[in-house]
Amino acid sequence: MTNYKITSFTGTYNHTLDAKGRFSIPSNYREILRTQYTEELMIFQSIGYNYLLAYPFDVWKTFEVKVSKLNPFDPVEREVRRIVLSTVKYCPLDKAGRILLPPEHRKHAEIEKEVTIRGDLSGFEIWSTANWIEVSESIKNNPEVIKCAAKIFAE
Repeated sequence: MTNYKITSFTGTYNHTLDAKGRFSIPSNYREILRTQYTEELMIFQSIGYNYLLAYPFDVWKTFEVKVSKLNPFDPVEREVRRIVLSTVKYCPLDKAGRILLPPEHRKHAEIEKEVTIRGDLSGFEIWSTANWIEVSESIKNNPEVIKCAAKIFAE
């Protein structure tokens, strides 16, 4: 058996919020954070869908540089800056490997109790489980997505 070490955020995991609005980060994600980054996340609201984006603090710093280069005098770029910068929150993991989702983030993502965490290589998405099921089913049946996947995996 190969000694395989996961180095990026992949997979889909379901968790439940506790009464305080916390949930456990998947153990393999915690291991990636612990060994490659710090146990600190920057979480912000997505644009266009009701989910959250979570990135290790070091990865966030690269996005921060990109956002800082957006033109505040261009109406569209200014709006992207506003949404991203006004919703980003510092969310460190507690000793039990949980994060606390701020109420405004739970509201944006329509998260009441059930949470789905979906890996996206350098970070991950946080969805309400009901919304993720609906979106993922529509993605799987989208002809454009099927065509794109065929190109990627054909060779």
